[in-house]
Amino acid sequence: MERVRYSQVEKYRIDAICKEPLHIGSANGDREEVLTHPIDQVPFIQASSLAGVFRSCFCQIYGKKETERIFGYSYFSEEAEQSSRIRFTDGIFQTETIKIEIRPRLKLNSATGTVDAKKNKGTWQYSGQKFNMQYVAAGAEVSFTIYYFGEENETRFCQEFLTCLSAIQNGTLQFGGQKSNGCGYLELLQVFYQHYNLKEEADRNRWMQEENEEKSNIQKLDLSALPLAKGNRAFEIQLDGQVETELLVKGLAVTGHGRDTPDSMNIQNGKKEFIIPASSLKGTIRNRIEMIQAYKQIDPKQIDILFGKAASKEEEGRMGLFCFYDTIVREEKKNDNIQMRIRIDKFTGGARRGGLFSQKNITGKVTMHIGILNGEQADQACALLIYALRDLANGEVAIGSGYGIGKGLIRVDQITITNDRGEIGILDFQKGMIQDPNQILSACLQALEKQKGA
Repeated sequence: MERVRYSQVEKYRIDAICKEPLHIGSANGDREEVLTHPIDQVPFIQASSLAGVFRSCFCQIYGKKETERIFGYSYFSEEAEQSSRIRFTDGIFQTETIKIEIRPRLKLNSATGTVDAKKNKGTWQYSGQKFNMQYVAAGAEVSFTIYYFGEENETRFCQEFLTCLSAIQNGTLQFGGQKSNGCGYLELLQVFYQHYNLKEEADRNRWMQEENEEKSNIQKLDLSALPLAKGNRAFEIQLDGQVETELLVKGLAVTGHGRDTPDSMNIQNGKKEFIIPASSLKGTIRNRIEMIQAYKQIDPKQIDILFGKAASKEEEGRMGLFCFYDTIVREEKKNDNIQMRIRIDKFTGGARRGGLFSQKNITGKVTMHIGILNGEQADQACALLIYALRDLANGEVAIGSGYGIGKGLIRVDQITITNDRGEIGILDFQKGMIQDPNQILSACLQALEKQKGA
């Protein structure tokens, strides 16, 4: 008679909220679309995606052997086959909390810093590298369930799993794609736990009716008591400043009629807050760092280590060291001013016929956050980032469109660097001084100089 493979079941029902936008690409549509459920046509997180994230977390914390004991052997493993002890359900969003954001994206030319263009095959026309990307907006609530099938009196999985939940809370785990653009961070709202000892008849009956479980048998976990999980950040960079002139990171074309409707306005998030998207900040910083690397004669291949690389037929993709986030522009007062502009005819130097258009720019305070993951070149990455942000503070770099007419300049008040030990270094641009008692910045700059010499 075949031995029973498990004698107890642990069930965790997790309710979470998106702290940042979430993007899970669709296989059926364009790469810019989010994945939607085939039945109700609303976004969801596939169980396989959830399993992949948690498997990766287990492997990093507890090693390959323990991971394979719980999740089973991978397809390429040379060991004997073992099925998974853990099962995930799809992540289902609460429909009333879902808002879909559609943001335009641009591919930049690394040499010019402007929009890239590629010649259409078989024609003389050039097309701009513009595309739209869909996101589930921050604030959407999602629920999923995890089952673990274990042996009698086994307790270690519970502690291991709670550590992974802690990794969600501290921002170590991300879900979906566009991770370097700050997407995929969740915050746990509540976690419910149920335990079934299948050697007991009463528990077997409860297990058969687990969807209708009595509340008295459901334990709500104390999220504040989760075991601490080590973070994966080498540095956290915070920039505090103010939009010095005006800012315009164009969103989709504005629909509507009348004098109060501009032809273009800044991108907004799901809460209708004006933002500098993480992708725009990433593109600006990447372009500047490429220029700095060329000036310092650093191997240009290092850019893939910093910013990641998309997968191709020849090689696998990789995630970069930088993590960018959306930046909210906090307007000090409501700005209803609409700026009128005209397009100029290149040949006559006069106004182009039908060339009148309007824009709504924004201004306000900003607090930018950029993370640097642990890695062999984290110190060098921090040094290059500080150089780029210094150029932003000096007005040599602008964000968004209109640099030629003075838009997109940021007055930087302070840059704060925090390492994984909680030590802080400060660049105070208002006072013109550097506070670096723990030699954080000095160590990063020295590491960059050594790399240059190598």
